[in-house]
Amino acid sequence: MKKFLLAAVCTLMISALSGCNDIKEVSNKNVNSSTSEKSADLENETDSTSQKENKLSDEALSKLTVDTDKTHLFDLCKALTDKENEMINTYALHISDIYHLNASVMITDDLEDSEPSEYAENCYKELFKNTPGFLFLVNNETGNDYIYRNGYTSLFITDEEILHIFAEISPLLVTDKTYDGIKTAFDSVSALLPQHAIDRSGTLSKDEINKVESIISDSEADDERLTIIFVSDIEKDDLADYAANAQKGIIENESQAGALLAVNIKTGDSAVSGYGKYENLSAADVNDSFSAFLNKTSENNSYDAEGAAEAFTSMLKGN
Repeated sequence: MKKFLLAAVCTLMISALSGCNDIKEVSNKNVNSSTSEKSADLENETDSTSQKENKLSDEALSKLTVDTDKTHLFDLCKALTDKENEMINTYALHISDIYHLNASVMITDDLEDSEPSEYAENCYKELFKNTPGFLFLVNNETGNDYIYRNGYTSLFITDEEILHIFAEISPLLVTDKTYDGIKTAFDSVSALLPQHAIDRSGTLSKDEINKVESIISDSEADDERLTIIFVSDIEKDDLADYAANAQKGIIENESQAGALLAVNIKTGDSAVSGYGKYENLSAADVNDSFSAFLNKTSENNSYDAEGAAEAFTSMLKGN
């Protein structure tokens, strides 16, 4: 399928640096990696595309009618063995839990007359709507693979980073080492993403997310996992359950201690969930404490995410 590209592997790095898409295609969205760019702008961009009619065929849609809590790998052309399929799917689900997003891969030899970018976006939106995450399209029809990104992930998985990823995995994919290529791509992508500061609200800049990430990671002990999740669509009465469920996915083993703060960045409402030595964290006064970081104006609200992170770590030190 992709063996016609084997002779071009030697020129891959040159093609990647020059922005050539003949070997590997990258996002058609102009993702500005400036730290001042708001992920809200990216959300708005993807919101506009989500209004487009999904052009996937009924047959393709039927293959995507699955329980996405259990399935994040879609091998439509049987490129992987059953064992490889199970291992990649498990890894995709693990990344999704740890980073609290949707990590997925689609392998196909039929794009249904669509461009790789359009096909990948349609598949992702059909599966995960407009939630943050990414879909790695292994395109065995034309050879132009693609990584579709949604939400704040576009701030970290930049076009430049994708070129480097494809430069690394293309020699694997063109020699039919599909499992190794996908595993390497997932390793590379996950290494780019923040683990402690998760912006599902689409309102924080890359710089703001990085500052929160730094504050939390600097305070975290080796046997801990501390996390702040910023949301905009979870009601006050539902935040506690949301925090507890998110915590379950993030904690990797029973010996690990953990604390997770969920903040509605529009209302200032918050909830905390603790595990291990933090399991007795009290919800009392937490909401009032973190609501104080919301600055309300007549036009919109802004949230001091960095201040909230510092208050969160101070609260844990006193626990």
